[in-house]
Amino acid sequence: MALPKTKFVANHLAKKILEGDYINGDTIAGENELASQLGVSRTSIRSAIQSLAGKGILSTVPKMGTVVNSKDQWDWLDIELLNWIAEFDVDEELIPNLMEARLIFEPNIAALAAMNASSRDLVALEEGYDLMVKAEKIRDRELFNIGDAQFHKALIASSKNYFLMSMGDAIITALGMTFKHTLEQEIELSGPALRKHYEVMDAVRMRDAEKARSLMRNIIMDAIGKTVGENVMSSRYLL
Repeated sequence: MALPKTKFVANHLAKKILEGDYINGDTIAGENELASQLGVSRTSIRSAIQSLAGKGILSTVPKMGTVVNSKDQWDWLDIELLNWIAEFDVDEELIPNLMEARLIFEPNIAALAAMNASSRDLVALEEGYDLMVKAEKIRDRELFNIGDAQFHKALIASSKNYFLMSMGDAIITALGMTFKHTLEQEIELSGPALRKHYEVMDAVRMRDAEKARSLMRNIIMDAIGKTVGENVMSSRYLL
C-alpha cells in the first residue's frame, strides 16, 4: 500500500537528513522544487516540513528557508524518529547514547518493578520470558526479539511510574535498535541471556528490588561490552 503523500515526503526528507545528504545548518530544497521532484503538492511538502519541525529536526528561518537543526535539538523520544533511524540503518553513532540511557533507566525500572508489580504484571513478564524460551527452542531470532521486547515492556508497566510508562514505547523502540548489536546472532548461544532474564524475573517475583536492580545492570553492562568495547565502557559507563 502506498504511503500517504505527507508521510512519503517526511520519510524522504528524514532519510536524506539521517544519511547525511543534508547536515546541520543546511537549507533544504524549496517547496516548489521538492513538489516537482517528488510529484506531490506543495501542501504535502508543507505538512511534511511541519511534521519534521515538530520533532525538532527542521526549523523555518525567515529569509533563509527551511534549515536542518543540530541533533541536540531533535526529539529523541519521538517514536517515528527512532523508527526512521532503525529503518535506514544509521544507528551506529547513537549506540553509545542508547546504551547509556538504558543503563540509567532499566536497572531502576527493574527495582521499581520488584516493589510494585501486580500479579497481572508478573504474568505478562513470564509471557515475555516464555516467548524467548520458545524462540530459542525453535531457533527463531525474530520471535526471540519480540519476547525480549515484551519482557522489558512488562517491566516498565510493572514500575507503576507514570513518567517511565509514558516513555515506554520510546525505550522499547530504542531497545529494538540495539538487538542486532547485543544479541547473539546464533540463537543457540542465547542460553546465558535467557538465564539472566529469568533471574531478573525471579527477583521481581520475590520483591527483591536491589537484586533486580543489580541483575538488570549486569545485563546492560554485558550488552555495552558487546557494542562499544571495554575501553569505552570503563570511561563512560561506570555510573
